[in-house]
Amino acid sequence: MRAHAAELRIDPDKIYLLGNSAGGMMGLENIYADSVRQKAFAFLYKLAAGLIPSEGEHTTSMPFATIARASRIEMGENNLSFRVTRGQNVAYAVFGLKGERKLMGRASEGETVDLSGLESGVYYLRVQGDVARRIGIAK
Repeated sequence: MRAHAAELRIDPDKIYLLGNSAGGMMGLENIYADSVRQKAFAFLYKLAAGLIPSEGEHTTSMPFATIARASRIEMGENNLSFRVTRGQNVAYAVFGLKGERKLMGRASEGETVDLSGLESGVYYLRVQGDVARRIGIAK
């Protein structure tokens, strides 16, 4: 965003990323992940395009902020389980690398989902309201 600050008519010194704990870590991942960074810039550019004043109009330097939310889950030891940290009746699914669904269900805050029945390998874990994450299970 700083590289395109003039184009977006924002002050490059007033771009903030906010987040606590895991939300802050997710925010940092978004900054450094090229594909996510490109998608975020494209979205923000489209969002800002309608709000950018025409040439010659007075502009004020407004800070731009994004807020990263903490995850809904905490992974257990060796990724053999996860615990839902917020939300009720949250849908989840585990997929193999070829897209085949291995496990699915719903859990609520405080509940732990056992993943130990899965074979050793790499999987994608999707939890409602969270970004999909890649997990490795080694037994």
